[in-house]
Amino acid sequence: MSILLYKPDQVFQTFLNVPGVYLYDPNNEIGIFDKIVFGKYWHLSSMLSILDKDFLSAQQNLNFEEEAEFLMTPELANFLQLPNSFVLFYNEYETADFITKVDLLQEFINQFFNLPPGKILFSTSDYWNHQTLFNDLVLSYDWVNLREKRNFNRKNMVNFHGKKKYRMLSLNRRSNWERYRYCAYLNENFPETTQFTFLSIGMQPIDNKHLTAGQMETFNKILPRQIDGYDPQWDNLEGLLETIEQSYFLVIFETNAEDIKSAVQQVSEKSYKGIKTGKPFIIFTTKGGILDHLKSLGFKTFAPFISEEYDNPLLSYNDRYNHLLEETKRLCSMPESELMELYNQLEGITIHNLENLQSRDNIPNIFSTMMGEQ
Repeated sequence: MSILLYKPDQVFQTFLNVPGVYLYDPNNEIGIFDKIVFGKYWHLSSMLSILDKDFLSAQQNLNFEEEAEFLMTPELANFLQLPNSFVLFYNEYETADFITKVDLLQEFINQFFNLPPGKILFSTSDYWNHQTLFNDLVLSYDWVNLREKRNFNRKNMVNFHGKKKYRMLSLNRRSNWERYRYCAYLNENFPETTQFTFLSIGMQPIDNKHLTAGQMETFNKILPRQIDGYDPQWDNLEGLLETIEQSYFLVIFETNAEDIKSAVQQVSEKSYKGIKTGKPFIIFTTKGGILDHLKSLGFKTFAPFISEEYDNPLLSYNDRYNHLLEETKRLCSMPESELMELYNQLEGITIHNLENLQSRDNIPNIFSTMMGEQ
């Protein structure tokens, strides 16, 4: 069986590096078991309309260039008349909790598309739900991994060597409880040797049992906190590279789709900031296991030099968060000479990760999942 890509966009062209995946040519004979796939970008604003049951807005899409279009274009309708043809609507930046709301997706399909079952599939960027839940309509896939490979540029690398000004650097735009608590912890305990951005003003945490009212008031007075020269766009490193270079470790809080009870855990550009800049990183997620996900893509993480119990999916959320604070305290309290010795042992891992990000030899094959080869 071969996978034939119909007019692949800049994302789907990456899959041509996967064995058994080829460019569709209408002049070539199609095998009885071959599958023809059309990948179509589904804008986040339209995708999220499904969850509000606003099906009309969900059908009104924006393409890569932010130009208006409908999901079901005449070209797509004609394509789906081909035998063995499928369309995969995907979004590579965000995710939504569709795994537990498949009924809304099915209702949307039934209302707008007159097609047999299985002709339309959806995919969002998360690593967690495919480990726990699976259905044949919504597929988990790390689309951001493909985007970072396509956009790989060694100009984003910073100088690894030398004594650094900051032990920990944490970059945050939106606020949530775990980010608020962590940055307040850094500000309270290691204000001179750590750095963070926090662009939300006066965000009160949902659960304040770990911070006193006075600590929250003190923290709120310094917000918003941003680095001079930083243009706070979601995927922009300009203005940050100097501070990243002057930091030993990046502490990254990945975005969760909803909250601790959500059935998904998204992967975004945040998880790749440490990899593409060549820095050791700690990534905390509401659902543990993102380090195993990165390792499944060929990346290496930093145990035993850095304890990774903070990402142990067998531990509770609170236990993992406490491990995060304990490891932060250990690294921030370590004598400078000892810290630099530990840090220098991590260079080989960061080089491996850069080479793995640049490589096109290990593209995960989403099509094996699409065709039921789990």
